[in-house]
Formats: sequence, C-alpha cells, structure tokens
Amino acid sequence: MKIKTTPQLTEAIAALAAVQIEHEKRQSKLDAELARAQEKHAAALQELSNGAQVIFEEIKTYCTANRPELTNDGELKGLDLGTGKIGWRALPDKVEYPKNEEDTIIQRLLKNGFSALVETKTTHKINTKALLKTAPEQRPNIPNLEVVTGRESFYCDPTK
Repeated sequence: MKIKTTPQLTEAIAALAAVQIEHEKRQSKLDAELARAQEKHAAALQELSNGAQVIFEEIKTYCTANRPELTNDGELKGLDLGTGKIGWRALPDKVEYPKNEEDTIIQRLLKNGFSALVETKTTHKINTKALLKTAPEQRPNIPNLEVVTGRESFYCDPTK
C-alpha cells in the first residue's frame, strides 16, 4: 500500500495501530501460556534436577573413593565406561579474598611494597593476574588474601 493522500495516511496509521494492538494481545496471551506451562512443570523439573544431583553426588563419592583403581593409579585422568565418561578436570589457580576486605587488602599491599599487584584505574583493584604470576615465595603475606592452587573438579558425562 503506497500512501498518496492524507486520508490514506490516517488509514495507514489506524491499520498500524490495529496490527500493533493485535500483536500485543497475542504476545500477552503467549506470555501467559508460557508462564502457566512453566508453573505447571516447575515442580517436576525441580524434582528431576534434585534427583540428578543426588545421583551425581553418589557417582562422585564412589569415584573419589575408588580413584586409584579407576585411573590406574593416576595414569588416566578419566574413563569411558560405555554409559558415560567420568574423570577429573584440573581447574586454574585463582585468587580468593573476601570482597568486603578488598580495600583493607589493597592498603596492605601498597604499604608492603606490592603496588604491582594493585590495578589503578579510577579506584584501586587487586591485580589477580599479576598475583598469580608472582612466584609463591615472593607473594605477600596479607591476611585474608590467598592464592588457591590446582583444584580440580569431577565430571560425569552420560552417553545420551
């Protein structure tokens, strides 16, 4: 529809309004239906999620207790059992500190000559990347600031 006159313009604006109103009605109806469907299935999904977590924890407990046997005394990181894979993934080192202690830790780092471990933008921030690169014997001994090394997480990927 090409608009060539003012009456056609007002007609087109009215048509646009009607389409937008219909769109909003259908969107509202869809949103309500989705909300009802989510509510209807939420309890069952939560129950399934809880059940999966219980089974995962049982698998993890068994595998942790029997890790030497399952990994051939550490030669293997994981194992494919046909029904799924289990194993342990190494997690990267990370710096941990209570966020409510950050300002205190920053002041101690600066006071003790570790300014390279503090990022300066408009405010100070602990430079965790620099801290991770610092040799362990050269790291500051600041209360509530620690480098957590080499954790690993267990995984279980069932075959589907």
